[in-house]
Amino acid sequence: RLLAPVKPYAKWLVIAGVVIAVGLGAWGVNAKLQERREDQAAAALALVTPKADPKAPNLAAAQALEKFVTEHSGTRAAREAQLTRANLLYGLKQYGEAAKAYESLLDGRDPGWDTLVNESRSYCYEGMGDFKKAAEVLKPVAEQASGPLQKELMRRLALLYEHAKEPK
Repeated sequence: RLLAPVKPYAKWLVIAGVVIAVGLGAWGVNAKLQERREDQAAAALALVTPKADPKAPNLAAAQALEKFVTEHSGTRAAREAQLTRANLLYGLKQYGEAAKAYESLLDGRDPGWDTLVNESRSYCYEGMGDFKKAAEVLKPVAEQASGPLQKELMRRLALLYEHAKEPK
């Protein structure tokens, strides 16, 4: 008697249950595949990273990291490799390439990350001698920061404006 009111809808309830089960199964399989991909990328990065010493940057390490990023795009390890590559390019004084590499790291999801990346970009433009562009990149970062970081960024911003012959 309890199932009598549900009996006309039984077919639809079974179909809905199957659709939900298939959806959850697909989601689980996708999550497991993504986890395996992340693990493989992390293991591969561990093999590439020793070549990429920021204290002794070399072009071969930067190229190896670029290849790694291409092969493992979309993983956390690829993002880490991209940052390491940008740092190596800066160390090699290839400021234009480093600025492009840093710019590709901007995603707008994490303000702290974007602060780090934009500050690094400003160092690249400063290295190229484009002090005005360096100041343009650093200004929003300095305005959004707080505490001791803001003071340091404002000091550096003033220095950039001074080098750009724009004393404000």
